[in-house]
Amino acid sequence: YLLGQRTARWTDSNVHYCSLTSGGTALWCDWASRHPRMDVDGFQSDTPIGLLLNLDEGTLSVYQNAHRVATLKDGLSGEYCWF
Repeated sequence: YLLGQRTARWTDSNVHYCSLTSGGTALWCDWASRHPRMDVDGFQSDTPIGLLLNLDEGTLSVYQNAHRVATLKDGLSGEYCWF
């Protein structure tokens, strides 16, 4: 359904979702397949996180203790929602 709702604002981005587990494992999926998991170095499972979706840069980054821990995905464009 969602792929059928694609608009011109998506440009060439093919990212369906990005995920970060409570243990610090990140992954993303395009509309056809999952991509390799990434262990986030320095991630602290008992520390609150912040997520920054920067659509000017096209990145999704995770923060802990006011410091960027990792960029989870780049090359993002279009419309996104949190779930």
